[in-house]
Amino acid sequence: MFHIEGNESRKKNVDLANKVFREIDYFDTPTYKISNDIDLIQFTRNNKSFYFDSEGYNLDNKQGWKYGELGIWSSNWSAWNKFAESDYDYLVLMEDDLVCQEGLAQVIINYIQETPDNFDALFMFVPKDQMHKYTPRRDVSANITGAYQDWSCACYVINKKTIRDMIDVANGGFSLPIDWFMFRQQNIFNLYSVKPGSYQACKIENIESTFQTKQEREIINGIF
Repeated sequence: MFHIEGNESRKKNVDLANKVFREIDYFDTPTYKISNDIDLIQFTRNNKSFYFDSEGYNLDNKQGWKYGELGIWSSNWSAWNKFAESDYDYLVLMEDDLVCQEGLAQVIINYIQETPDNFDALFMFVPKDQMHKYTPRRDVSANITGAYQDWSCACYVINKKTIRDMIDVANGGFSLPIDWFMFRQQNIFNLYSVKPGSYQACKIENIESTFQTKQEREIINGIF
């Protein structure tokens, strides 16, 4: 679970996740906080393959990035790369606004078994405002269907067999936030989500974003 120390309002979710996943190996990967040019320069200098389009993307007629979006990218990208070199077959990545319910670990194991072997990512959490986009024509099993949501990486599973696919595409340069990077490129990624009505065993807490209301979207200049 990605978490910045000192954010006590979210620490309880981390403690709960540790309890729920107590019988599953903990994967030690850093959480990066990027909130200004200094943070971003330090990360990019230490990670030469991390390449983003400084122009970013347009949302609500504003072009660029919020630094926090690149912080999320850096944490996930680092986890992907470390996982690729590990001995594990699957990795569960979570954000610290996720509330885990008892049994989530076993539900994930069960759902992996329902998902095609060549999946790139399996999304355990689907926001309620995305449920209406579901269509049964993409179903692959009793609980799993082709990804139909447009946002949220609150809880997802990645696959050792295919993780290099996403790493290689990302290393070629990205211009979208990480959820859009995956969901809007399903022509190249095999993504799956839990069906509406199937047990997710997790939910997100209604808690203020660490950056969305505090940072302006802007074009990133002078980094490279």
